Amino acid sequence: MTDDHARPATLSVAVYGATGLVGSHIAQELVMRGHSVIGVARNVSGAIETPVELVEGTLTDPVLLQTLLRTVNAVVVAIPALPSNGPAFADFAGDVLHAVADSGVRLGVVGGAGSLWTDAEKSGLVIDSAELPAAALPSARAHVALLDAFLADDSGADWFVLSPPTLFGARAPGARRNEYRLGDDVVVRRDGEKPTISVEDYAIAFVDELERPRHHRRRFTVGY
Repeated sequence: MTDDHARPATLSVAVYGATGLVGSHIAQELVMRGHSVIGVARNVSGAIETPVELVEGTLTDPVLLQTLLRTVNAVVVAIPALPSNGPAFADFAGDVLHAVADSGVRLGVVGGAGSLWTDAEKSGLVIDSAELPAAALPSARAHVALLDAFLADDSGADWFVLSPPTLFGARAPGARRNEYRLGDDVVVRRDGEKPTISVEDYAIAFVDELERPRHHRRRFTVGY
């Protein structure tokens, strides 16, 4: 975690997927720190405990995105890379990145674990390992394609993608510990333990990056 204790400037952030598991925790963490949040969701009737302004819409709506980009400092994307309806995020990532680049707004994306290396020797990727259940493979492949689209981006947008470890979210409910460790492109794990982090502590790491940018046009990862 960051050692910089200076209070950052208040941010205005649009969170796509604000009613979902990860997006709602990021929105909550932002609000707890005094930042302003606009939550965007396909269906705003979903329950969300955090008191934020909710807007109905999707990331595929360029008019809504342009409207938000005129009013916020950062955009967070916490939507499935492979939604049950609609195109995969990788299919329109270029349009989003160019819109963000033109606005000068920072973009943070909730990534996937599949594209991470399983060990420091980089002997194999998570997506090719037994750590990832078969049911998760379609989503993992979509996240790999999304990361490839970001890495090939030529817009100059200021983006970051934060990949969680393999045990994360609904598969690994945890509790807030107020701790995490960062990594580059190798799964973060402790010796003898499976790589994991709670959604709460993932949100802490994500908002820390929004408040004090350290990773520009890069993917990085987090874990205990």
